[in-house]
Amino acid sequence: MDTETKDALIDAYQAQVKDIYKVFANSVITAKGDANQIADAQSKFQSAIKLAADIKAKALSLA
Repeated sequence: MDTETKDALIDAYQAQVKDIYKVFANSVITAKGDANQIADAQSKFQSAIKLAADIKAKALSLA
C-alpha cells in the first residue's frame, strides 16, 4: 500500500473518532447527570470506537 492511501485511511479513521467523541460528549451533556443515560452513552461510545477501529483495520488490510 502506498503511503498516500495509508495516510488517507488513517485520516478518515481519526475524523470518525472525532465525530464519535462529539456525539458522546453531547450525549453526556444532554443527560444532565442521569446515570442511566450516561451509561447508555458510554456503552454506545465504546461500541462505536471498536467498530471504527475494526473498519480501519479492514480497510488497511484491503488497500
